[in-house]
Amino acid sequence: MDMTHFDEEGNFNDSLYDNLPTLLEDPDLNVEDYRNAGSIDKLFKNHYNLSKKLGQKLENVIQKPGENATEEEIAEYNKTLMTEAGLPDNAEGYAMNQSEIPENMRMSTEKEAKWRNFFFENNVPKSMGDKIFAMYATELKADIEAHLKATSEAYDTAHKALTEDKDWAGDKFLEKARAGLQLLRECGGDQVKKDIDESGIYDSPGDKEKLKKAGLHPEDLKFYANLAERTKSSKFIPSSGTPKPEDDVTKAARNMYTHKTSQELIDKRQARL
Repeated sequence: MDMTHFDEEGNFNDSLYDNLPTLLEDPDLNVEDYRNAGSIDKLFKNHYNLSKKLGQKLENVIQKPGENATEEEIAEYNKTLMTEAGLPDNAEGYAMNQSEIPENMRMSTEKEAKWRNFFFENNVPKSMGDKIFAMYATELKADIEAHLKATSEAYDTAHKALTEDKDWAGDKFLEKARAGLQLLRECGGDQVKKDIDESGIYDSPGDKEKLKKAGLHPEDLKFYANLAERTKSSKFIPSSGTPKPEDDVTKAARNMYTHKTSQELIDKRQARL
């Protein structure tokens, strides 16, 4: 659906009504019946009122059960009314077309069932239910695309800021970035290592697309680079108190991190210094 028919708040513009017969694929549609809809909420109300009028017309055409009618006859009469009004046989009769929504963001089967049951329990004709859901899917797609665009722009801004950071200028960028990536590879899990290796970011730390492929934000890279630089420092920062110049960084670290794996990492770091 052409989103120019909606304003920033999601309300209908006048242009929508001129195109409503085409959008709803109903050339005989009386646009005036929907003229005051304004929003999807009001569209539901208009639909209810129109359905009620339609029901009254159908009651005049379809013979009502007599006073002594059985429950089966009454049930059959009600079913006929709903069928003539376009109600499907069950909740599964609605299309619920999610093709407009990105695959990884589509609603679950359980949530989809809530929509189906809502339509069916409120006697919404299949054609109307399908069109209402299609309108929702189109708007949701637009919202998702806007969010992804904003996220991408924020990422680009952060990456630009990192490449222009004076503390990362020249050869420092390569040195700092690789130090941060190496820290991640040594301390991260197998998936972290795999993501870094497969992305190729270690060979090209300034490549924005490779950084994205590694699953890292520019601020993440900066954080781990600073952390790597701090762990190589001879200045040990204890959990409490003030460090003394004569403090042995390796001894102090081993006293704080007593787990075997942690001490092995400390020894490896010290061996590289």
